[in-house]
Amino acid sequence: MNRLISRRSMLVALAVAGASTLSVACGGTTATPQPTTGGGAAAKPTTPAGSGTTAQATTGSGVAVAPTAAATTEAVAKPTTGAAAAPTTQAAAGGKKTTITVINHIAYGPENDKQVFPPAYQMFGDKYGVAVEETILPEDQQMPVKILTMVAGGTPPDASFIHPQWLASMAAKAAVLPLDSYMKSDPKSADLSPSALMYYQFPHGAKTFGIPHYSGPCITIFNRSLFKEAGLPAPDEMEKSGNWTWEAARDTAIKLTKGSGANKQFGWDGLTSGLHWLNILIWGWGGNLWTEDMTKCLLDEAPALDALQFYADFEAKHHIVPSAAESAGVTGGKSGRIISGRVAMQYGIKGNIPEIADFAAQKNVEVGMAPIPAGPKGRFVRNGPNSFCVMKGTKHPEEAYNLINWMSQDDFQALQYKVGASIPPRQSQLESDAFKKSLRPWESIDVWKKAAEQDRALDMAATHLDIQNMFSPAWDLIHLGQKPAKDAIAPIIPKINDLLAKARAQS
Repeated sequence: MNRLISRRSMLVALAVAGASTLSVACGGTTATPQPTTGGGAAAKPTTPAGSGTTAQATTGSGVAVAPTAAATTEAVAKPTTGAAAAPTTQAAAGGKKTTITVINHIAYGPENDKQVFPPAYQMFGDKYGVAVEETILPEDQQMPVKILTMVAGGTPPDASFIHPQWLASMAAKAAVLPLDSYMKSDPKSADLSPSALMYYQFPHGAKTFGIPHYSGPCITIFNRSLFKEAGLPAPDEMEKSGNWTWEAARDTAIKLTKGSGANKQFGWDGLTSGLHWLNILIWGWGGNLWTEDMTKCLLDEAPALDALQFYADFEAKHHIVPSAAESAGVTGGKSGRIISGRVAMQYGIKGNIPEIADFAAQKNVEVGMAPIPAGPKGRFVRNGPNSFCVMKGTKHPEEAYNLINWMSQDDFQALQYKVGASIPPRQSQLESDAFKKSLRPWESIDVWKKAAEQDRALDMAATHLDIQNMFSPAWDLIHLGQKPAKDAIAPIIPKINDLLAKARAQS
């Protein structure tokens, strides 16, 4: 316990260090503000780039949404211990107990996480004789700063949650260790979902630095009750007729936006500045973010500009998402603001399901899911899988790898099935009865399977966080209606090209 308290104190102290510390210790890379995967909806209409979770007012990790203020306070003040408190066997060498330290984020919400991670660490400890001490950090722009600072200072955790958008930077700095040598000796590695695994490869198809334990490709989640009240076909009905497109989503959201003040209803949950969320719209319009060899940014070309302008107009022109002023009065959570009952649809992920399902049951609201809308050039799907990575400087690389690998397997996945927060990271698990039984009645196994098949990871440079930081202010000008996409994007293209060149020089 003393070790955990000491580590916690160090992390709290590091929170004060800020991004300037990273500039000294880790080459000047700064992290993008994010809503934090798993996070809660803040009162902002747009979310900075995040975890893996949903693109709403403060989503995330997509992406993800940041934890509410209360959850964040709890996360910093009360690091959790998992198997550290469980009985462990003696390690073979010298009869000493082995303890590994991990840093995690709030993944599925504080209460749901308690059902997953502490019992998982105990199970792992019983199996391998390795105790796990877990410290929770809020998934904000300071999280990668703190982790890199710890690595540079020679005091790393043995393993840490690394968001896919941080991976390229971490790998280029050699802050995380490749897992390929371990995976080659494991015949079960072939069962891992190739699309989800690619998010933890740098470059794509090269070295692997993580094995996802969570996967949640993007889909549409909607309040079916609001559609019924309005007499409008729901997204899943439009999909059956081949009409579920981004244009249909916009037009339907306009019809569902009505009222004013505290009773105003919104057609769409929120926007995001995350390039790893906006990429599917850009691809859906036939554009790309950069050339395949990552030498030139393409955000100033017509398809990308058209896609960005189209999505920004959800707020700037059509006002179908809450503005900054309106957001304060709209209830939000980890899953965004659909749980307010005043939002009809969202660009959602699997990690949002538990909170939305609880809302639907408590408020007697019908909800549903459909594929993500299709663009003029087709449907594209992104994901925000989660994995721990083995950190440089660990004294327990094999134990850390065993934890990471075990979390992708059936025993850990069974704990996630209980809260219904993930689709399986292994192909055989996707076909399992255990996963199918974990789905809510309104979830579609066919939609999840298709989304997993269509999932495509965005190729990111080692300077991606700097690129994201360059893009976010330009995006604000667009969605707030202060500048058209063409005028907002043009000035940042040379700077992004310089950052792409910088990344090539680092490789």
